[in-house]
Amino acid sequence: MLRVSFVFSLLLFALSATGQTSKVLIDQGDKAYGHSNFAEALSKYLAAEKLDTLNANIKLKIGVTYLSTNRKHEALPYLEQAYKIKHDISPEINYYIGCAYQERMQYQKAMEHFRIFKRKHKRLAPLADQRIEQCQMADSLVSRGTKTIVELLPSPINTKYFDFAPLLDSGETTLIFTSARDTSKRDERNHNQLFESVMLSEKIGGEWTEPKNLDQNINHEAHDAATYLSPDGTTLVLYYGDSRDLFVSKFGGGYKSQHLEGWSKPEPMPAPINMISWESSGCFSPDGQFFFFASDRNEGYGDLDIYMCRRMPDGKWDRPTNLGPQVNTPANEDAPFMHADGTLYFGSEGHAGLGNYDIFKTRLVGTKWQKPENLGWPVNSP
Repeated sequence: MLRVSFVFSLLLFALSATGQTSKVLIDQGDKAYGHSNFAEALSKYLAAEKLDTLNANIKLKIGVTYLSTNRKHEALPYLEQAYKIKHDISPEINYYIGCAYQERMQYQKAMEHFRIFKRKHKRLAPLADQRIEQCQMADSLVSRGTKTIVELLPSPINTKYFDFAPLLDSGETTLIFTSARDTSKRDERNHNQLFESVMLSEKIGGEWTEPKNLDQNINHEAHDAATYLSPDGTTLVLYYGDSRDLFVSKFGGGYKSQHLEGWSKPEPMPAPINMISWESSGCFSPDGQFFFFASDRNEGYGDLDIYMCRRMPDGKWDRPTNLGPQVNTPANEDAPFMHADGTLYFGSEGHAGLGNYDIFKTRLVGTKWQKPENLGWPVNSP
């Protein structure tokens, strides 16, 4: 009897210790998630799940955290398990599962869950309707497809770190892009996040060279990004996170320097382009007479909107014009780029697409911008 009591006591102690450890890990994960440190939150929740494998709340937290990262496709099994263990684990569980199915391009199942969510939360029906519209559009885009081949640029261009915003000159031999691969440059004020730098690679003999940082005039200890490169490769528009403004640098070093050195000190775009608002990206028109940029200024239709500025005869910039509700939505529109044929490309979270940011194109006909066209699958994806 003593032996049985002793074993039972040990079991109770083990369960108590496991539960306590699990709770500590969950609390640590919640704190990290609250600071948008999703990688740290995920590691804590996954560790907690190993100690408490049937805890629906932990599985829900893992799934929701995956949805907050660039690994959204890994959320579904955890959310399904949480739902199976406890159907009412969260008022938003059907919305989360719908988003997870949408990420996996299972649009019919996604819409089923969005409709359940809509029935349960009539006040949030517009949110569900927006997701359902996205799924319907995505289902149609995927079924039609486009004759496009998407290829991943190999190493050393792409790395395990963030590599984004690629810019090409007209000859497609100079590639400038933004990367967070330098692990020595960290933002201590923002959860030790890696700072981004502007990098350059050149195509020689059909192969891209090892990317290198542009000269010290361009990069500094902050969040640096390039948003536009002119066709001749001599004008660069830059975004600096410390000022949340746009800058321009000119290249005058000659091709012998391989574009790495010879860039002028970036000059801020003048008012009325840079204002107290956030200007996140911008580009010049092919003739240099117009500047398109994204901004969250108060007079917009939502968050980031796209604006157009005309260069006046004296070289100054006229008052910016919002491209209007045909292009801008209550959500974000960003990353404008005008092609030589006059087509304006941009990213949008508000227009119906395959999910999150999709790439769209539009043209100015007379004085009206045409209804934006989604570039379709496989250019766009969930």
